[in-house]
Amino acid sequence: MELLVTFQLLLFLSSAFACSFSLQASYTTNATSHGFGIPIIHRDSPLSPFYRPDATIFEHWDSERRRSTARYNYILSATLDDVLTPVFPDGGSYLTRLAIGTPPYKLYLNIDTGSSLIWTQCLPCPQCYPQSYPPFDPNKSSTYGIYDCNSAGCNELSKSICSLDKKCLYSVFYGDSSYSKGYFSYDTFTVGSNSGKDISLSDVAFGCGEYNKGVFTRNEAGILGLSGGPLSFASQVGSEQFSYCLGPPGSQGSQLVFGSSALMAGGYTTLELVERARGVVFYYLSLTDISVDSERLYLPPGTFKRATNDSGGILIDSGATYTYLFPAAYDLIVKKLAGKITLKPIGGGDDAPALCYQGTKADLKGGKIPNLTFHFALLDVVLPPENFFNLKDKSVLCFAMVSVTDVSIFGSMAQQNKNVGYDVINRRLYIQDVASC
Repeated sequence: MELLVTFQLLLFLSSAFACSFSLQASYTTNATSHGFGIPIIHRDSPLSPFYRPDATIFEHWDSERRRSTARYNYILSATLDDVLTPVFPDGGSYLTRLAIGTPPYKLYLNIDTGSSLIWTQCLPCPQCYPQSYPPFDPNKSSTYGIYDCNSAGCNELSKSICSLDKKCLYSVFYGDSSYSKGYFSYDTFTVGSNSGKDISLSDVAFGCGEYNKGVFTRNEAGILGLSGGPLSFASQVGSEQFSYCLGPPGSQGSQLVFGSSALMAGGYTTLELVERARGVVFYYLSLTDISVDSERLYLPPGTFKRATNDSGGILIDSGATYTYLFPAAYDLIVKKLAGKITLKPIGGGDDAPALCYQGTKADLKGGKIPNLTFHFALLDVVLPPENFFNLKDKSVLCFAMVSVTDVSIFGSMAQQNKNVGYDVINRRLYIQDVASC
């Protein structure tokens, strides 16, 4: 009851209750220097708690499209003044499994390269969205603690509120009125390692949400933030490098790897960390041109340049399935592809993608649809058709890129079956093709 009263009284009061902001985390966990990995599971994999063997191809396609749209709207909302730390409603495409507390309590979190906060539902949860398994119970963990208002941990929040007993409270808002509120806490996280033995990471800071509302699904317990912010999981474990390989729907999963075991391989392009709103840090890339079947579009210089007001540009994101491009590029790609694809075009209604064809998954190979090449600074990334076309129905293939005007995104489908390595300290992004994740 005290938490509810505190939020009602203090949530929208002046920033006099806010703790000061610090850029340097002073509570980095004692992670091993040998590196470790945690599993990555696609939502539609048989290994996922979301897996629906009875779902139709169209249901999978429609769900993926809606999640990607929600993700894009979240990124746009990150420019709003009332965003304190990020939350991603409606779930991402990729999950990870880890455990919180002592004894360890296993749960699933969405991995999110655009979020700076780790967040999960917690008991007693007077107002929580339905979850298929009980939320984390901090009272059952012998290593759980809550940050005081004057602590270094509380100072890392972009804005925080003090409870009546001087405990640190966090508030996470999203543009569609979704939110999470609770105690800013710390506890032991247990993750896997490359040696096969579990690693315990002490004093990991996270939001223990007791008041949560939004378009969340029953099997997701929260967010594992991987952005460049000081509260992200990567920052807290002291890892200046991490890598992942994203498998397509139905894959058996792979690993998100931190530390010295992270794979920095293949060519690299420049990586820019940009704080678009307080506590929300995104990874931006430098894209100069795009080719369709090795034919350059010769886009005007600066098409994907980020403006001084942080508008424009292109960022890489694990949460958005589709790739989003400015009309100057998107319209040319659609025109070039339409002239080169040898499949039979079909209409799909008013809400359908720009390009749909009669075809099956087998038609994504064999040259019926040409490759795309994204020309980043110092690095060319070739996208085979399966990285930008997907099945809408058992015999319908549709284009999986979207025209937008605000910010471009290199989405997770474009990254599938590629090892992607983030070298944060040297501001490099490595991308290497692999046969399969």
